[in-house]
Amino acid sequence: MGFPGIAIRLVIWSSLYYPHFASNVKIKKFTKPCFVGDEIENTCSDSSESCHEKIGSGLQLVRLDGIKTGHVQWLNDIDSKSVKLITRAMRPVVFEIPEFLSPEECDHIISLAKDSGLKTSNSGFSTYDGDLEEELTQAGTLTPRPFNELNIKKILRYMNFLKNKSPRHRWRFSEHTWLRQDVTADPVLKGLHERIIKLTKLPRKIVQGGEPMQVVRYEKYGHYHAHMDSTIKGPTVPCCHQNYLRAHDCKVCRFVTILYYLNDVEDGGQTAFLIADNMTTTPDELENSKADTDEFNLSVNCHSANLVIPPTRGTAIMWYNNFIDPDSGLLGEVDRYTSHGGCEVIKGEKWIANNWLTAPTKYSRHIKSIFDNGFD
Repeated sequence: MGFPGIAIRLVIWSSLYYPHFASNVKIKKFTKPCFVGDEIENTCSDSSESCHEKIGSGLQLVRLDGIKTGHVQWLNDIDSKSVKLITRAMRPVVFEIPEFLSPEECDHIISLAKDSGLKTSNSGFSTYDGDLEEELTQAGTLTPRPFNELNIKKILRYMNFLKNKSPRHRWRFSEHTWLRQDVTADPVLKGLHERIIKLTKLPRKIVQGGEPMQVVRYEKYGHYHAHMDSTIKGPTVPCCHQNYLRAHDCKVCRFVTILYYLNDVEDGGQTAFLIADNMTTTPDELENSKADTDEFNLSVNCHSANLVIPPTRGTAIMWYNNFIDPDSGLLGEVDRYTSHGGCEVIKGEKWIANNWLTAPTKYSRHIKSIFDNGFD
């Protein structure tokens, strides 16, 4: 069963990247908006407005130096202990951090997620609890011959059936929830934020303005095909974490991703970076829609990725999605070598958590993150 030579890639960037907390932000009336047409204003109306952030010119982003692939370094005094950083790639810079979370912390985060209630990760597809093999038998299979002999509508119906019913044909197959990490947060999550500040060496305002923690559960066949955590759009398109006026178009500005493995997986569930440290394949070649293979499909092509990191309870993976703008020291261009995803869970289940640390561009340094509610 299959369609030789056909690769279907679905990329969805929408409000699903930002949880419902954002929609609850109380917006003051502006005397002058932060965004006018295609241009981002250099100032909000005045310093009393809710979008204005007095951060001055001293705010600078920092990237830890990986030195070289395979390099091991230790950071001291991270929550009263030393933390081991293993450089797994230099393009992009990817660190593996063993035992960053304790078993108790992993269990606690899973418990908080269960109590919060998980929902199907929205990738535009409905859930399915039926017997897929039986339904496929009833629906029949297609060979290349029908493309020449049958009405195209039947082929499209068949493809739509697979898209909606089969877990393996969804771009993302998981459940997730969001956990606050601000002043109202669970003490363990608030403590983790302090650890992140010491680990990343980023300004407190950057970490404080990051997204709430996302916790994800992948059951059998669960996966997330390859994607990037930041989106590539024009310099004047507002960052979604600063989109107070809820402009229709915004871009995801996640400077750092920290992914935590919360359990050991019986089989599968690795995190794959498709072209990390690849000296022969470029992002343009990877994203070529006319390519004969589909490396983005991590249900099939997990082990063809250049870097594959297996899930180990308590391990964190940290990488930088963007470069630093050399003029301002703030968020720069997206690193297209960060294409990554979650390989299919073959046996058992997989629990992970994500911390995304957002950052402003030089055009939006004066605009506060909608997630910044403080730590104290």
